[in-house]
Amino acid sequence: MISVVCPNCRSRLTAKETPDVQDKLITCPICSYKAKVSDFLPAQEAKKSNEPSGGAGQQTRVCPNPACRYETNNMRALFCRKCGTRLPAPPTEMHEKLPEKLTQNKSKAPEQQITPPPVPQHLMNMPQTPEQPLSPPEIPDCPVNNDTGQMRIVQTGQICELRLGSQVLGRLAQTGTADLQIGGDGYRDEYMSRRHVQIDVVRTERGIEHRLVEIGSKNIIKLNDKDINRGDEIVLKFGDKLTLGKTDVILEETNEDATRII
Repeated sequence: MISVVCPNCRSRLTAKETPDVQDKLITCPICSYKAKVSDFLPAQEAKKSNEPSGGAGQQTRVCPNPACRYETNNMRALFCRKCGTRLPAPPTEMHEKLPEKLTQNKSKAPEQQITPPPVPQHLMNMPQTPEQPLSPPEIPDCPVNNDTGQMRIVQTGQICELRLGSQVLGRLAQTGTADLQIGGDGYRDEYMSRRHVQIDVVRTERGIEHRLVEIGSKNIIKLNDKDINRGDEIVLKFGDKLTLGKTDVILEETNEDATRII
């Protein structure tokens, strides 16, 4: 017969000694713990584990469940192995003590005062100039366009003065509805629509702005010899050339005093 101790409830058990006894399964009659014989603690080792070590008794932890009260010396276990109740924190006495050298109060070393290097003699003799307050950078005056402008027809020399708001340019016709109709004196451009393009004159923070608006004309519109797309809205500048059909129209200033500094 061999004597072993249940690792769960610490009860002493006996088993018949056979060549393969270590691989046999046994069940503790006290706590129903079931495992191989080799997993149970030999009685001699269990006795040694319960003996005091180094003159002080071995610390144990007790399950707080009154119906269990299972004791274990595993200081790292979080839950009771028997009933699953959370175990209390291990005693502080089990914490490893720090070496005495580390626990002693070390006197702080006096802080070393850093002495700045001496100022060279030639710098000490230089006259000190008072600091001048920083002034904001000067913002240059920007020209503001206050000229509503005019449209000059290259082929006829006709001048169409612009006004604030929207105006439509188109071919002169009896049924035409354009605000500025181009033609007359024998000039007629069959490739220009009666409502060809819209010019918006808008006042902004930067002054008056001219915008070309495509209004779905059947005939082509070019800006500086480049086709524009349907629905385009483009900001113009003085000197831009619009081609309506085969007629060239140039956006110009009305007078030299139109652009001024404010």
